[in-house]
Amino acid sequence: MNEKIINKNMKKKFFLFSSIAFLTPLVEFIPAKAFDLGSYWYGVGVGIAETLCVSTESGYMNNSSARTLFKTYRKNFGNSSSFDSRSFENGVKIALETYPSCRL
Repeated sequence: MNEKIINKNMKKKFFLFSSIAFLTPLVEFIPAKAFDLGSYWYGVGVGIAETLCVSTESGYMNNSSARTLFKTYRKNFGNSSSFDSRSFENGVKIALETYPSCRL
């Protein structure tokens, strides 16, 4: 009885493994870069915009102060040669879509 259960489990594992092995070549794998500046600046844009939006919605700061801080971030980041403004603004856009009442 136990031998039948073991054989059945082995068959399931074999079919799973063979399916994975068969389908893997059909998927295009893109290697991740060790340090992708576009992704970094995208994350920075999302993080800053969401932090400022939540802070204004929660009453920790007024909208004018949040806008001033945001302008300062943009200005300071713009001075960096590694700044990817397109990725940063795409991140900001996502955050503003998440908080539609936020006005930065």
